[in-house]
Amino acid sequence: MIRRSNWERRLNAYLRSVQCRPHTYGEHDCTLFVAGAIQAMTGEDLAADVRGEYASQEEAFALIDELGGSLEAICRDRLGEPVAPLQARRGDVVIGPWADQGGDTLGVVLGARVATVCNRGQTRQMLGQARLAWRVG
Repeated sequence: MIRRSNWERRLNAYLRSVQCRPHTYGEHDCTLFVAGAIQAMTGEDLAADVRGEYASQEEAFALIDELGGSLEAICRDRLGEPVAPLQARRGDVVIGPWADQGGDTLGVVLGARVATVCNRGQTRQMLGQARLAWRVG
């Protein structure tokens, strides 16, 4: 997976386009939010096989179980081995404790902050709270 030459402009445009979209399972949740960012930067849709396959929290969790048991396992499968969060660069993927309902969620590194999606739309979290990070391109 390689980032396009204009990846930063494309990432910024993507983030603006979904800025006010609230969390909705199967339409705009943390997994699809991050996959959309990756697709904007690289042209590759890592969630093509799961789009339209779930529409509720229960269905999402069942799909996560089917694909490896956790968001971390799915990221390892699709993005490779993680790096320390403080080694993450702008556009990389992180996992941390930012979910509205508790538990982990995925986000996109912006610098010292991470873009995540929640019930209110897009939010910014502290990178220092991330547990793991994955390089994108």
